[in-house]
Formats: sequence, C-alpha cells, structure tokens
Amino acid sequence: MNGKSPMQTTVPENPPTNPPGAPIRFKLVAGAMFLLVLALGFNALLTLSSLQKVYVSTIVSKYHVIGKNLQRDLEKATRFGKSIRKFHGIDRVLLEALDNLSAGAVDSTAPSSAGTSDITVSVVTMDRTIIYSTSSALKGRQPPEEVPIVLPEASAQKGTDDASHYMESGHRYFITLPINGGF
Repeated sequence: MNGKSPMQTTVPENPPTNPPGAPIRFKLVAGAMFLLVLALGFNALLTLSSLQKVYVSTIVSKYHVIGKNLQRDLEKATRFGKSIRKFHGIDRVLLEALDNLSAGAVDSTAPSSAGTSDITVSVVTMDRTIIYSTSSALKGRQPPEEVPIVLPEASAQKGTDDASHYMESGHRYFITLPINGGF
C-alpha cells in the first residue's frame, strides 16, 4: 500500500455511562422534588387546619341558632312569672331543642365526628350548678371551670343582643347563652 497505515479505533475498557454533570443534575432534581413534597405537605396541613376551623364555626353557628330559640322560649316563660327553678315542662322543651340539634347532627359513624349521644342541652345557674339537662348524669353537677357563665348584665353592657360564647374543653364545645330573669 502506499505507506499509510489503516485507521484504527480504540474502544475504552469502561465506557462512561453518564454524561459529565449527571450526578449534579440528579441531586438538583431530587432536591427540588423533596422541596416540592415538603411544601405540598405543609400546605395540606394548613388547609386541613383551616377547614377544621370553618367546620367548627359552621356547626357552632347552627347550634347557636337552635340555642337562641331555646333561650327565647325560656325567657318568654320567665317573663310571664315562671321561675326557672320550678319550670314545669322544661324537660320537654330541652328534649325538643336536643331533637332539633340531633336532626342535623353529623354522622356518628365518622371516626372524629360527634354523634347525637354526645350532644346535651343543660340549664346552669349562676352558682354553676346544672339544674336541668337532657343527660341525667349531669344534673346537680358543675360544668368545667373553663366554661364561662355569661351574665345577662354583661351582655347588655356590651350593647349586643347576640351575646354568645363558645369554647372547647376536653374535645367538647360549650355554647353559653344567658337567660334574663327567672332565677
């Protein structure tokens, strides 16, 4: 041949499987995915917390309307001279309020929801004694100390006719409405 050598190619023994910079790209993608999952998890927690607050607010609002009707009925009876301590037929009035509350109560089969057996309607005196209740176990007892007793005078001083307070104590919600007169 004319003195030229044929072209030879050499194949390396261990060819590179990844192009240069691939480990850095993988770390960046993995880090971005981790941050994305972390951000989505945090967002889910905030959303659930917010939804729980809205849910509780909605349920308390519904129960408040039924409580206001009960309050109005009891105040109407006391204006006509009935003493709340000697109120004949109050058990029927409380059971009617309980039926109204239970009619729209959440399904008791859900793991975190309150069933209708968890709802009670009680009348509490100023000395914090439960004199009437739909639960016979509560009669004569006192509500938890954290539960405020709303004075009718205090609600009148605030200038609001809609004096309602609710609070959570031991995973139970208490709605208090003052009854003017009759004690």
